Amino acid sequence: MKKKELFLSILLICLIFISSCKQEIQPVNEEEKKETEEISNIEIPEEEETKEAEDIPVKTEENEIAEEMPEEEENKFTLTAEKTDSSVELSWSEFPGEFKSYKVIRSITNANPAYPGDTFLKTIPYQDETEYIDTDPEKGISYYAVVALGPLNEKTYSSIATVEFPNSDETPDQEITLAAEKTEQGVLLKWDKYEGDFIYYKIVHTTKHPYPKYPDDTTIKTIPYADVTEFIDINPEQGLNYYGITIVRPDRSRFTSKRVSIII
Repeated sequence: MKKKELFLSILLICLIFISSCKQEIQPVNEEEKKETEEISNIEIPEEEETKEAEDIPVKTEENEIAEEMPEEEENKFTLTAEKTDSSVELSWSEFPGEFKSYKVIRSITNANPAYPGDTFLKTIPYQDETEYIDTDPEKGISYYAVVALGPLNEKTYSSIATVEFPNSDETPDQEITLAAEKTEQGVLLKWDKYEGDFIYYKIVHTTKHPYPKYPDDTTIKTIPYADVTEFIDINPEQGLNYYGITIVRPDRSRFTSKRVSIII
């Protein structure tokens, strides 16, 4: 009996102790819970610096290059050439940009004459002076250009003008016209029959300049019959093609027809 009472007393003491501990700990947990809820309910404002940073455009390397690169201006001007019996009269549109001088140049080998490099003819220091006469033109084909120099010697080239004076070995005695037509088979060429004594027609072709002739340029066909005045070039090149018919006589003298061009 005494043992039972002792056990019950100990059990009662343990229950009283546990109850007292629970009462002390519970307020602390409720307070922590309250603080946690308050913290979670606090609204954190967005940082203004972050927003401002989003509004600032990103400056990439491509943007920097685009800002530094100036726009190209098209200031090319037009040159025309008129052939007389013994000279070439050049005229061009006035250059519209900043100006120092014009340089008139010519070449018989370069279809795009350059300054310096090709034959220099004249310096013109006046922007509104837009004419020049070449009183000593070359025999054969000549290419003319005018270069406009700016204040810092920057160069702008005119269009190219081309003129041909017959060489001493070319003695035309009949005007031969030539026509070109694009067909499914190729380029059909037709020309006037030569009425004099001759050995053959030489059909010549080039893509480099508008005055092809034999023997300077490529011969694509030799025709020894005066009555044959048609030919089809089945292998024209892509782009701009130039054709001519050179007539060769028994004494080896020769001359070339009117030239034609056609785009493939």
